[in-house]
Amino acid sequence: MTGPLVGAGKNKVPARELPGRIISLAGMITAPPQPPTFLARVPRAVPHQPFHALTLGVFALLITLVTLLKSRFEIAGLWDAAAHQQRSLDLELFNGFIDPVVWYGPLINTFGNTALFIPLGFLLHLLLRHRVNYPILTVFLSAAAVSLGIEVTQFLFALGYSDVDDLLTNSLGGLGGALLAARMRSKGQLGFSLLTLLSSLGVLAVAGVGRVL
Repeated sequence: MTGPLVGAGKNKVPARELPGRIISLAGMITAPPQPPTFLARVPRAVPHQPFHALTLGVFALLITLVTLLKSRFEIAGLWDAAAHQQRSLDLELFNGFIDPVVWYGPLINTFGNTALFIPLGFLLHLLLRHRVNYPILTVFLSAAAVSLGIEVTQFLFALGYSDVDDLLTNSLGGLGGALLAARMRSKGQLGFSLLTLLSSLGVLAVAGVGRVL
């Protein structure tokens, strides 16, 4: 004897099993949602971490060069040192698109600032994904903090243009880099890291030669 059944047709459930079924269903409904797997922590270490750390260190020098040292020297065709020997603060979002000096100037600035932080987000994700619970969010906040630090330093020491656009685009670039790293396989990650290292060394070398000349 299984006791009276509750339900209809093939879905009938013995009455004595009904409380357990209800409790199980309630547990499923009230359980906290789990983040997508590519957003969650990865427990194992990522291969080639020392190399990625080296690349991040070199790339950090490059970011320092192109954000805080533009007023010290210049690279022909990239920036004018004299133009960055000033203090400027712009808190209006995307106002550079209103009557620009050259139509493509705001586009270059927007996409350039976004692209600049993609390698930073990429490398930070590779180094943090097995250390923190939410690496994507951590990288996004880290990129925002780095960008904010740069903008504040530029304003305090009159090192160029402090712009809220830069803060937004840098942060989004860091987020994009983290998402890219999360979706790549190990070989792709290594290739991107190598390309970042070589490119950074190339720009630093050109800057060094320009400084000497």
